[in-house]
Amino acid sequence: ATKSGLNHALWTPSFALPSVDALTRQLEESTWMADLDLGDMFLNFMLDSDLRPFCGIDLKPLFDGEEGDPVSWERWVRCMMGLRSSPYTCVKAMLLATEIVVGDRLDPANTYRWDKLQLNLPGSKEYDPSRTWVCRVRSDSGKIAGSTVTYVDDLRSLGESKEECWHLVHQTGSRVGYLGIQNAPRKTRPPSQNAGAWAGTIAETSFNGVGVKCSGEKWNKAKKMVADIQTEMAENEEIEHKPLEQKRGFFVHIQRTYPNLTPFIKGIHLTLDGWRPGRDSDMWKQRSSGEPEGYWDDKEDRWVSLDLGSLKPPLTVVPAPRLKDDLNMLKELMSAEKPPLRLVRTKKISVAIYGFVDASGVGFGSSMETHDGLSYRYGLWGRDADDTSSNYKELRNLVEAVEEGVNNGELRGTELFVFTDNSTAEGAYYKGNTGSRLLFELVLRLRRLNMDGNLILHVIHVAGTRMKDQGTDALSRGDLCEGVMVGKEMITFVPLHLSALERSPDLLDWIRSWVPAKDLELLTYEDWFLRGHGVQGGAKNSEGLWIPEESKERWYLWMPPPAIADVALDELIASRHKRPHLNHVFICPRLMTQLWRKKLHKVADVVVEIPSGSRGFWPRTLHEPLLLGLTFGFSLCRPWQLRYAEPILELGGKVREVWKDQTRCERDFLRQLCDTARLLGSV
Repeated sequence: ATKSGLNHALWTPSFALPSVDALTRQLEESTWMADLDLGDMFLNFMLDSDLRPFCGIDLKPLFDGEEGDPVSWERWVRCMMGLRSSPYTCVKAMLLATEIVVGDRLDPANTYRWDKLQLNLPGSKEYDPSRTWVCRVRSDSGKIAGSTVTYVDDLRSLGESKEECWHLVHQTGSRVGYLGIQNAPRKTRPPSQNAGAWAGTIAETSFNGVGVKCSGEKWNKAKKMVADIQTEMAENEEIEHKPLEQKRGFFVHIQRTYPNLTPFIKGIHLTLDGWRPGRDSDMWKQRSSGEPEGYWDDKEDRWVSLDLGSLKPPLTVVPAPRLKDDLNMLKELMSAEKPPLRLVRTKKISVAIYGFVDASGVGFGSSMETHDGLSYRYGLWGRDADDTSSNYKELRNLVEAVEEGVNNGELRGTELFVFTDNSTAEGAYYKGNTGSRLLFELVLRLRRLNMDGNLILHVIHVAGTRMKDQGTDALSRGDLCEGVMVGKEMITFVPLHLSALERSPDLLDWIRSWVPAKDLELLTYEDWFLRGHGVQGGAKNSEGLWIPEESKERWYLWMPPPAIADVALDELIASRHKRPHLNHVFICPRLMTQLWRKKLHKVADVVVEIPSGSRGFWPRTLHEPLLLGLTFGFSLCRPWQLRYAEPILELGGKVREVWKDQTRCERDFLRQLCDTARLLGSV
């Protein structure tokens, strides 16, 4: 298809595949898992009839020299390997088939039945760290309902018991076969609490909790790679660039399962890029002077700019000074003979602690609500912090507050939610990496605490005004007379479990004032899994099989709490893949964005940040801005996705600017944006 030029003539949208988080969030210590594998994934699904005339195969070379007049041309009628559209089309077809496999969730005879979404969210008084944050349950028994997660051609059924898991496998396999999709029984894994790899990671459930690990083969391969790099360093002054780059790719894959390895891959990153201009003696990127990268050519008597992205790397590179120590640390962390189990949730951690940290120019402060009551610390920076940035002071204060709590035992065996008004601190912790050497060393200390302190740590960015109301901002300046310091409850400052609508009921009327839908309804949490996918119930066919019925609605409103915004976005992404003609409005307070902001920008055509206090429906007392994402249906002509259309780009820019002036009306721009998308989509 590439050689013939067909792939060049096709356009296919990008699409997301589920991560192991989509699996682990549905697991409890009693969950059983079983796997089904589809045979010949692409060949299960028909090729679009308009595309078949262009998918011919010349068979003449196969019959060269034979008598008679053999058929010289055949054409593909099913999705084929190498065709650009095959992965997107087949995954979409499998997602649609899963709706029939799962069936009517309210049918008492359905193995997959469920009728309620149970939330267990941080920020609520009932939060239990040993339980999953969100799960589908059956009201009659109170048990978690059975479910199936799909990764391309791998279907994993999840049940509360071994027997139920077998029932789920039977229903899945029989209905897949009914739809003409080939199941490969030889690849079926029977129900187990250690069912093998899915999406590149092995998940296990037991009385200890829910954990993940990689396969023994991958573990041994990673250990061998560390040893190979150490051997090459011992024998040569330089390291081959291309093999090291390949090893880095594998370590990036492994760190998805073991995120605490991330900081110790930094030496490999520095080594691979240390040859580039603008690096210091330790190969760290130097602070940009604002001038373009390049050099002065004395012969030409002019400045020659360099496009760093186009520079080709040398065949060999000098090891970064920290590479040796990083490899020793990786070797120590990976010293176990078998891959260790990283616990995602465990019964051993049953206490949630919330704390705030803040640093001012000359002082610092932190406050945490522990099981013994309010614990706080404050003080002044020493001379060693005189020449450091505010980012460094914020992150150092966070690290030292957690270290002190772990060392005195207050934070051991807990799930800790630390709030900071510095977004760099949040980003550095979750990335596990940063371009600043000082910040990186602090991230390293945090990761070690996470490993050694029997601690699950979340770092969350909040608005500076929330920090002031909570009292830690004043504490950093030595003032003990505000917020929690005068008796206010810590939990009232952490609304991670509340949606934007729960915090501001006026928001719904504002949205309805500009969305071009007569009866725009908010999706309930239960609606995320069916109605939000464009399905409004269904009916049984002549053979007694439930077939979903597509809804006539074209606009859907998603307003999740920040703690499970990633769950809502996973469902929205699946909905867009299955039915790309639908439009979605997503709105959520800017909290815990490290879990979901990237997903929002991938699926939304326009993303707008609405500052608190800019309009009456979201007053300043709510602190964090709102993130509004608009996802429009695909167009029937170029550019296909409206995020690339000039009118949408222009109107999107106007919508982002309008919040700066309270006298301007944003509704006109938003209504015009939606109407323009509707007109472009119908062209």
